[in-house]
Amino acid sequence: MKRMAIMGAIIGILSFIFPQGVSISAAAETPDADCTGAMVHGEESTVPTINLVDDTTARNLPRTLRIYKYPEGWQFVQPPDDWSPITASDSELQLFGIPERSKETDALEVWESTWRHFTKSTPPTYCTTQYTATQSSQNWAGKLDHCAAGYCTKVSGVFKQPSLVSGTCPNTGTTHSTWTGLSNPGLLQIGTILDIAHSTSPYAFWEYINGPHNGQSGASVPVQKLTNFSLLPSQSIQATVQRAVNSSGTPVIIFNILNVDSGQSTMMGGFSSFNGFPISDYWNGTQAEYIDERLTVGSALTPYGQPNSNNVTWTSAYTNGVAANNSTFSPEDMKMTNTSGTTYIGYPSAYGSGGSFGNVWAYCG
Repeated sequence: MKRMAIMGAIIGILSFIFPQGVSISAAAETPDADCTGAMVHGEESTVPTINLVDDTTARNLPRTLRIYKYPEGWQFVQPPDDWSPITASDSELQLFGIPERSKETDALEVWESTWRHFTKSTPPTYCTTQYTATQSSQNWAGKLDHCAAGYCTKVSGVFKQPSLVSGTCPNTGTTHSTWTGLSNPGLLQIGTILDIAHSTSPYAFWEYINGPHNGQSGASVPVQKLTNFSLLPSQSIQATVQRAVNSSGTPVIIFNILNVDSGQSTMMGGFSSFNGFPISDYWNGTQAEYIDERLTVGSALTPYGQPNSNNVTWTSAYTNGVAANNSTFSPEDMKMTNTSGTTYIGYPSAYGSGGSFGNVWAYCG
């Protein structure tokens, strides 16, 4: 098969997996203890053997691909068992929802050092929880980058999954969430949560937020727990939100999370709308964030869980493939305060190399 024909096959599949919009519904299934709604999972199907192409060597890689169709209208394409992001073409990375290679040398080294641990990409299973994130300094601590409109297109950070010190904060309702996100006017985020009331084990989540502050109603979903993504305290987690373009030229959002230690990855996307609202209601390309947070139940903030060593270690943070502390982003510290704004509950340390920093815990709040 000629190279042009091969690329045509890829583009056809990319059109297939990047639909024009979604609206939330759920497949009926028994939820776990954290879920307040039914499980959402993909319906498995297969695609006839197609030829993928390696952009570097132009060699044919015939594969039969598994596709999982989700009730919101998007689809997950599972890579073959022997597939590797390190040797994959850019087209393959996009097809399988893996974050694109960075162009900057140091960022590319971070990309390669994390994705060489990849072992499998798992079709996600997830459910709605009671938690939501909000956009307020009373529940966020971390780093914020600023971009010219439309320029913040990729946020990717690696952090060490914390455990919580028991007995410091109330055992009922205490939470600690670590995530990356693209924001303004809304928020598109992916990361992990520790919820001491339900379990000492962390779990991965994704969420999109938009609400009355933007003149919108019903355009957000609560935290979506990824029930089949495994992680443990002290493991390195890479969380990425990326704005890409599908084969029709339509901007789409892709969420990806990788357990660097186990090699497991999963993705959600690409979305060109959420619940009928265009991605421009959530993302205008002006902000990228690397955050630790105490979550919200209803309108009430939960206590901020104390991480081990009073600190969450971010080993890297890259905006658009450039270290997040680059001066072109006018990087800003986000400090979490109490309700009166007089005392810090959590705050970030100074940046190190590669956008590394620590989020320091001060007290429960």
